[in-house]
Amino acid sequence: MIRLLQAGKYRLAETKDKTKVLILAGRGLSWHSDGKKRDELSFLRKSHTIAQNLGHGFFRLYEVKNEPGLPGQQHLELCKGQGKWQGYVLPVGLPTDDKKHVSIIPTAELISVPKGRN
Repeated sequence: MIRLLQAGKYRLAETKDKTKVLILAGRGLSWHSDGKKRDELSFLRKSHTIAQNLGHGFFRLYEVKNEPGLPGQQHLELCKGQGKWQGYVLPVGLPTDDKKHVSIIPTAELISVPKGRN
């Protein structure tokens, strides 16, 4: 089963101190990368001055359960423009009050686009 949880506009930006900021439907998240396989999302703790925009477009957040070939977790997909999408697996979903820091893992698996069309 694949269920669309949320869809809307996103913006990816970078602050003067090189912090990446992901804004999903007006909700700001800090995107931390340690240069390894897994990155991390957390709530923004304070206002940041944006130094540069890295991208913007549409996003879709899905819940996946019992689907062959797809991990049973939340999937975030960001449209990079001209029909190109980047998928991410969120093993425990987006940050919440209980889970303030969550992993975000890039994946080649896409739900929004039929296979062979990205």
